[in-house]
Amino acid sequence: MIKFSVSSFRFSVRSIRSLKKSWLGFVGPALAVILACSSPSEQEFSGPELIGRLGCLACHGLGGSAAAGGFYLDGIGSRLSRPALKESLTHPRRRRPGVKMPSYAYVRPGELEELVGYLERLK
Repeated sequence: MIKFSVSSFRFSVRSIRSLKKSWLGFVGPALAVILACSSPSEQEFSGPELIGRLGCLACHGLGGSAAAGGFYLDGIGSRLSRPALKESLTHPRRRRPGVKMPSYAYVRPGELEELVGYLERLK
């Protein structure tokens, strides 16, 4: 058995492994509970922040910025209904087969609703 000492404590590899397993056994579930119980605040995300974070402006134009392949988002709220906006974000190829836009179905529900609401207000 391999043994080593740190300061005046003596540890074996086996005792360190068991300590590591018991520590992870406690921290893992505790972290999962904390993350599950925490809810994002309304300040965590906004429409303009999501547009930037998700990279929408890499292809779409907004407020005079040039569109690089996608269409302009200015006035999108008057062109598409709320359900159509949501479907365009989560399943873009259903509305326009062959489009290169990625699906944003993985976005948290609260963020998706905020993004759809923001786009809907762009009239």
